[in-house]
Amino acid sequence: KQDSLVILTIMATLKIRNSNFYTVAVTSLSSQIQYMNTVVGTYVTTNVSLIPPRSEQLVNFTGKAEMGGPFSYV
Repeated sequence: KQDSLVILTIMATLKIRNSNFYTVAVTSLSSQIQYMNTVVGTYVTTNVSLIPPRSEQLVNFTGKAEMGGPFSYV
């Protein structure tokens, strides 16, 4: 159907590793959701986390992607 619209909620986990000997602040994080080389969704956040020296941290985020309308692959 040409007027169809699919909305996906995508949950992902990003591992951020700090191999330095000092704390690192992650102040901004942006991600793109791609399907067949086309960006169908984005996620942007600020003040993500402080990562202690020589450690790693998991950041969970949820992005929404919309596909339909002019996209021929739906």
